[in-house]
Amino acid sequence: MEDRQLEQIEGTIEDIIFENSDSGYVVFELSGEGRLTVVCGTLGELHVGQSVICRGQYENHATYGRQFHAAECLTDMPKDIDAVYAFLASRSLPYVGPATARKIIETFGASALDVIANDPARLTQIKGISADKADRIQQEFKRMFGMRELIAYLAQFEIGPRRAMEVFRAFGPGAVQAVASNPYLLCGEPLQLDFRHADSIAAYYQMEGDSPQRLEAALLRTLRHNAGNGHTCLPRQKLAAATARFLRVEPGAGRGRAFYPLITREDYLRMETESFVSRYHNNSVASLIGALRRDELTEADLDELTRFVKEAREKGR
Repeated sequence: MEDRQLEQIEGTIEDIIFENSDSGYVVFELSGEGRLTVVCGTLGELHVGQSVICRGQYENHATYGRQFHAAECLTDMPKDIDAVYAFLASRSLPYVGPATARKIIETFGASALDVIANDPARLTQIKGISADKADRIQQEFKRMFGMRELIAYLAQFEIGPRRAMEVFRAFGPGAVQAVASNPYLLCGEPLQLDFRHADSIAAYYQMEGDSPQRLEAALLRTLRHNAGNGHTCLPRQKLAAATARFLRVEPGAGRGRAFYPLITREDYLRMETESFVSRYHNNSVASLIGALRRDELTEADLDELTRFVKEAREKGR
């Protein structure tokens, strides 16, 4: 989008025309100021009935005509009773369609969303909604608005909606709390975001530049980088020196040793095993097992493999 002053429009989402849940790209109709406006952009998950404030620019699409291309979108829960009904009737929540939405509105009025969020047991007053269904409705509601909260939170650190959705998939409804307590989780698996984003969040919370979380993330980043380049071993001193260069700090004056205890043997072996399977067996455990079968395995080797498979099954339960 061109570097021009952004315009702002606001209103209620009347209809979702198109959405891509993977990329976060969405096209919707916005009702506000007595007219309908078609809005598009990579804005994350949105729902009918939500109140939104969009900032962006009007553009003329060759096929679809005049649209508002939004660079950012702030959302709020539906406010008036009509918007609450529109949201519930849109089937955004499990087990809730137009008929059930009407019953919920008749029973709880404009406070229906507050009941769903904070006291879902009261939903069982509605015929057809069991306690289990009420819990599922609340979980989806919290997931939905938890994602919007995360998108707004990360936007202030120049992390867009698409990346924010990936963060939400990795950490779930508690993503904001997880990132706030350790911004460098964003630099690890599976996200591997740029360090500048995590540094920006850490600066916001006044975290020290040599905090254990930052040093540990830098160590793991250095190990991943070297493993990706085919290295199967990195001596401790070289690891500390490479990490210090990445962080642009001097490893001297005892600082290098600060790196040593921050990565556990379990973390390293897990990362190295994943890298080995990916690099030499195309992410296929079957290929790895086939290669092992061609070797002469001792009884002790077979016992170790059996123990490994048993532990993996127990962790997966």
